[in-house]
Amino acid sequence: MDIFKNDIISFENNSFLIVDDEAVNRELMKSIISNISKKIKIHEAKDGEEAYNIIKNNKIDVVFLDIIMPNIDGFRLIELLKKDNLFDDIIVIVVSALEDLLNLKKAFQMGVHDYLTKPIEIDILKAILPIKIKNLLIYKKNIEYLKSLNLKIEAELKSKLAELFHSDRLASMGVMTTSILHEINTPLTYLKGNIDLFSNYFFNFMEKFKDYFLKNCKNNENILNDFEFNGFKIDEIINKFEEMIKSSQIGISRIIETINNFRLFAKKDEEHVSYFNVNDLIENVIKIVGKTIENKVNLILEKGEVKNIKINKSHFEQIMINILLNSYQAIETKGKVIIKTFMEDDFNAIEVIDNGKGMDEDTKKRVFEPFFSTKGEEGTGLGLYITSLLVKNYSGVIYIDSEINKGTKIKIKFPIV
Repeated sequence: MDIFKNDIISFENNSFLIVDDEAVNRELMKSIISNISKKIKIHEAKDGEEAYNIIKNNKIDVVFLDIIMPNIDGFRLIELLKKDNLFDDIIVIVVSALEDLLNLKKAFQMGVHDYLTKPIEIDILKAILPIKIKNLLIYKKNIEYLKSLNLKIEAELKSKLAELFHSDRLASMGVMTTSILHEINTPLTYLKGNIDLFSNYFFNFMEKFKDYFLKNCKNNENILNDFEFNGFKIDEIINKFEEMIKSSQIGISRIIETINNFRLFAKKDEEHVSYFNVNDLIENVIKIVGKTIENKVNLILEKGEVKNIKINKSHFEQIMINILLNSYQAIETKGKVIIKTFMEDDFNAIEVIDNGKGMDEDTKKRVFEPFFSTKGEEGTGLGLYITSLLVKNYSGVIYIDSEINKGTKIKIKFPIV
């Protein structure tokens, strides 16, 4: 991996700072640095205070730092730079007398990168300084790269940990949801059965009661016509009961459908996963739904060459039934639905194409969202949402293409096994 640029190797766009209270030393270092490259920008400071302001207000790559200076010396400058988080962005080379070992030791303990000895030997410095600086700049670039890489890894790790935590929560919720849905579904099934039974008994009773009343009571027709309850005639009362019962039946059926959809997806069915031929599965689905939709849909199967897929059979049936019912509901009078199967790359592909009323762009974008429905009170908004979850659960993909008044095409792709 090439993480270094030629501009660093050739010292272009670099800024150096010479910090020394002796003007002659500054001029000498300036001459040597200029000899390395004319493109290096050189700053000068006679003490630590002036150096601090230059570093604070400019991008400085390398600092040549004298230790013994009036006012703010080299050690104090390092402390100030560290305090304000400016030290890590620069390379510091101490310029000190060779015999000043204690100061050199302290400087390295504070984190300086290298040192040069005084008095300055011009010829030696001209020979070694370019190599020293080049190596230190490469070192700095490596450190910057590793820091950015470390930040990226930390961010990715946090993201993965958050995903794992979310997945674990979803798994726990799935277990609880399945149990809760089962507990809700049982009394709802009883309730639906009782309402259906009550509906049959009630309407049969009212018909027989009216027949009996008309046969056995004098002036019975007038009595029936005159009978009122809360301002409603008897036939109006029967119609109100019928409306309320039908409304309750529809509501309970929708709740049960919603519960069954969630239970279907939450249920662990790995033990029922097996290998199936796509065409065989679709033919079985057509047998299931054919009678339901044949009153207004001409259902056509165009079988192509396909391979086996590994899937739970009931899940596949649910996927196809949801899509076919969606096409059926999109056709207002008479229409056509074509199912095509074929190979596409390393996938088994299934297309369901209808000539129904189609969808606008906003509907297409939201069609796989939970509880989104264009059917008003008749739809739960879960059919295509559950379908997309089931497809993805088997490493598949699902696409939709639709145009108002022209129809809809839904394509599903499952990997070949």
